[in-house]
Amino acid sequence: MNQNLWGGWLFEWKRYRLYFAGDTGYSDLFKDIRKRYGEMDICMMPITAWFQRHWHFAPEDAVQAAQDLDCKIIIPWACGGTWIMSYEHLLEPPRRLQYAYDQMQPENMELRILKMGGNLYTRLEAV
Repeated sequence: MNQNLWGGWLFEWKRYRLYFAGDTGYSDLFKDIRKRYGEMDICMMPITAWFQRHWHFAPEDAVQAAQDLDCKIIIPWACGGTWIMSYEHLLEPPRRLQYAYDQMQPENMELRILKMGGNLYTRLEAV
């Protein structure tokens, strides 16, 4: 029990890296990933259901993990009413993420909170 199922995915294209964190909790593992694979261009982090914080990120954990991974852009997912799986108000995760980001002031990292159904168009050369 609690030995597998959680995992993230690293997508590499040319010299760009996108890290998609699956359902996960925070640990120093993200520092290990950075050491092994290098900095990330885009990190997609879950930010809801932190009542089970050992299994799920709180928004603060997402920012910390993105810092550990040396992400240039952080994009939250599993938030904003895409589905209800927790006790927090559906607007609380993105608000709490913005607050955590503002308080932690990560260097060289941009926070992009997309609207439901939104997308991110960016030239990878600009990342």
